[in-house]
Amino acid sequence: MTMLLIGLDGATFDFIKPMIEKGKLPTFKRLIDGGVHGTLKSTYPPVTVPAWPAMFSGKGPDKLGAFDFRCMDSNYRIKLHDRSTICCTYVWEIMNESGKKAAVLNVPGTWPMKPVDKYIVSGMLTPPGRGFALPKVLQDRIEKEIPGYSTALMENGDKISSSYRTFEARASMLEWFLPKLGNSIDSIFMVFRVPDVLSHSRDAGPKELEECYKRIDERLSTILEKVEANVLIVSDHGYGFSEGRKMLFINKWLEENGYIFFEKKPNVSKSAMRARSMLTGRLGKAAKPLVRRLKNRVPETSLPFDPSCIDMRRTKAFSYNTTTSPYCGIWINRKGVYKDGCVDGDYEHVRDEIISKLKAENLVVTAWKRDDIFHVHNDRMPDIIVEGRGLISTGFSAVMESTYKSCHLINGIFIAHGPDIAVGKEIANARITDIAPTVLHMFSLPIPDDM
Repeated sequence: MTMLLIGLDGATFDFIKPMIEKGKLPTFKRLIDGGVHGTLKSTYPPVTVPAWPAMFSGKGPDKLGAFDFRCMDSNYRIKLHDRSTICCTYVWEIMNESGKKAAVLNVPGTWPMKPVDKYIVSGMLTPPGRGFALPKVLQDRIEKEIPGYSTALMENGDKISSSYRTFEARASMLEWFLPKLGNSIDSIFMVFRVPDVLSHSRDAGPKELEECYKRIDERLSTILEKVEANVLIVSDHGYGFSEGRKMLFINKWLEENGYIFFEKKPNVSKSAMRARSMLTGRLGKAAKPLVRRLKNRVPETSLPFDPSCIDMRRTKAFSYNTTTSPYCGIWINRKGVYKDGCVDGDYEHVRDEIISKLKAENLVVTAWKRDDIFHVHNDRMPDIIVEGRGLISTGFSAVMESTYKSCHLINGIFIAHGPDIAVGKEIANARITDIAPTVLHMFSLPIPDDM
């Protein structure tokens, strides 16, 4: 039995199914009609990290210790997550223990790489100039066979055209591995990020996203002609266009309600430098235009959460999410958890009060306590999880301001097709953490109790 799993970051049936009905996606139609499909509920929040690690480990954010791209320690130091801070064993590592060999290609959250039997090429968040493939000889082969290959999100230049060039390079790499499937390896795990990258582009609207799915469909057709395997196509979250809704700036709301106190006013240049250090350290040249925009165009009131500007000895609650989405976390500044924590015996009161006020002002769809969603105690998890009526930002603009055109949504996609897959079935209630145990079951391997 062999398996090819293709991840499409941010892919959604909200685009795919209408395009199938118009006859624009024949490959997706063939896979769905001849296999099994259904929506795939993502993590809270539905963002790249923790979603991809959750998919490939079978563990939720609480077990992973990852709620967002970043984590904060007890001294309020923030760092980007990578493989060393995400607490899990990935499904291909479990498969390796039973003698099943894999190629893991461009999966976010795999750097620094752990050796994989047989190949691994790290994905998003790989620092520029560092090794991106194991065994080491593999990097030389990739650079020789695919000139210009890079782990960056995209090449320099126009975002749309550079995203397609990056997609084509990734697809060429996948095709290079296909002849090995069924020979030297049993499975391939490959992630393409182009739907998500374009969805975040100001230059890409519904028309451009349709073109993106058409290109994916065409390349999938070529890829699938070259393999006889069980094929899974999945996404880490969905995406949608929601013009006209307003954005909730959660830290501004916390400030206005007496939960955050400034020690000094946020400084654009210093915050941009911190962003530069963090972003360019992982994303390389592709991050530099973003950093310039942060420094030159972002109003001080819209700056992201910066602990150095906050009086933590008086601050009771804050949010430091990286990704702007309809979901965010609020952390209570607790004694014993944080160096200057000021909330102790009144912890439950503060948490209940924040939830009550947010609901009373009709600013959110709902808000949960940590224990309502997560079942493993982990202080990296927020004490409150909020679902907004629109996007939620950690900036300090007006409480409700700005419109936006798109955002991450909770439902991704699941499609399965192949010799061992049922035909013409639609499934319900699938969750992103179901993928890893499903893969193990396909290979007749035992499923760990902690998945």
